[in-house]
Amino acid sequence: MRYAKQVKPSAIEISKTISTFVKESCEIELERYVESPRLGLRGYVDALAICDKEAIPIEVKLTTSPEALKRYSLHHIVQLVAYAIAVEDTVRKPVYRAVVVSLEPPTAFQIVLSPALREHVYRAAKELHRMIEQESFPSPTAKKRKCSACFYRKMCPR
Repeated sequence: MRYAKQVKPSAIEISKTISTFVKESCEIELERYVESPRLGLRGYVDALAICDKEAIPIEVKLTTSPEALKRYSLHHIVQLVAYAIAVEDTVRKPVYRAVVVSLEPPTAFQIVLSPALREHVYRAAKELHRMIEQESFPSPTAKKRKCSACFYRKMCPR
């Protein structure tokens, strides 16, 4: 099995793939460190397009589609919106959208950052910090196939 992190696209490849959504020329930074005091989170976004009037976080997936992302991977959308807020805090440019790049086949699609998505991420971050402070575990997933990759699998009451 291959993972997206093992297939490192270049800045040029990412620029070509996102050109459908980004018409202006932007500087592409790979694996950009970002942090958000508002969320209390930090991390590395796969790529970041820094344009004149906006910044665009880019998440690289080995294979996905807009339908699959919406149906199966809400956590990826939440992660990308959290990166978007952290990008705003780090580079001091507005983020209106984020782009997901699928490597196989090479396609891309954008996610518009709505106020509802942002609010969902603020609530999720607040809940995460509450769980850490109280040393509590997240609720078990309903999808047992995810258990094999879960950090809590050895401690889970399931």
